[in-house]
Amino acid sequence: MTKKEREISEAIVRAMVKQNSMTVGMPTTRTVAKSLGMKAPELYKKLRHEGVLTKNEYGYWFCERYNNKGLGRIRYFIYFDGDGEQCLKQYPVWTEKGVKMIKEMIQDVRCN
Repeated sequence: MTKKEREISEAIVRAMVKQNSMTVGMPTTRTVAKSLGMKAPELYKKLRHEGVLTKNEYGYWFCERYNNKGLGRIRYFIYFDGDGEQCLKQYPVWTEKGVKMIKEMIQDVRCN
């Protein structure tokens, strides 16, 4: 890794640490799913089907329609794979407003 690449990588990590510090105490999708008697993969599938979240090779993102609506934030984590390569993943964490929306969405589906 060149000096420039290392500087860029370190800047990205600092930005992610700052972003993650703003998500402390916010429930994960797994926590929300558990409170609804569901498993996280089931809730992620539902949120993708409803157009709340989308997924790429790095993890989950808010879809355009729900981005910047105060429903949650994206939390990042870095890990090293079996080859020692640095990898990035992200997943949503939810505000009270986001949890309320999810619960209403699931309740509507269960009632119909």
